Amino acid sequence: MNKQEFGLLAAAIKTAYANEKLFPNNQAMELWYRNLKDIPYEVASAAFDKWVVTSRWAPTIADIREMSVNVMNGDAALWSDGWEQVIKAIRKYGSYNLAAALASMDEMTAEVVNRIGYMELCKSENINKADRANFRMVFEQLSERKQKNALIPDLLQQRIEQIQKGNQLDYECKRISAADPQD
Repeated sequence: MNKQEFGLLAAAIKTAYANEKLFPNNQAMELWYRNLKDIPYEVASAAFDKWVVTSRWAPTIADIREMSVNVMNGDAALWSDGWEQVIKAIRKYGSYNLAAALASMDEMTAEVVNRIGYMELCKSENINKADRANFRMVFEQLSERKQKNALIPDLLQQRIEQIQKGNQLDYECKRISAADPQD
């Protein structure tokens, strides 16, 4: 969204939550814009409209970002839907056709199954309790990570990756120099 579109969104936020002290100065306005500008205006506007009808409180930047992801991607997948896909795949393909079984699942479910092990699930004697619980735990962890990553703007993610690469290089250099007795 551009600055003019953000101005419209900010005016809507101020209007809907007139009693709140939102955007008290130019720095606050700039902070909000900098952290929301990567979201298309139509998405941010729909996200704010959804927020207004579902929450009594003024949104934060994080709330607008989270609701925008929800508007673009829909609600997060349920682990129980993924588990149903697993059970159907095991019944239909058994342990002999891994590729077809994984292809019958959505991306998140297939990733969870790969982490747990499709063959282990097929051969399990405890599929309705422990395996189901493990599936749920891994599914929810991956889903949460995916949703949090979706909230972070691409430029910020790139900045973080550069910082992490720099820290990794610093660590490697320190480790090498600590191991080198000539220094």
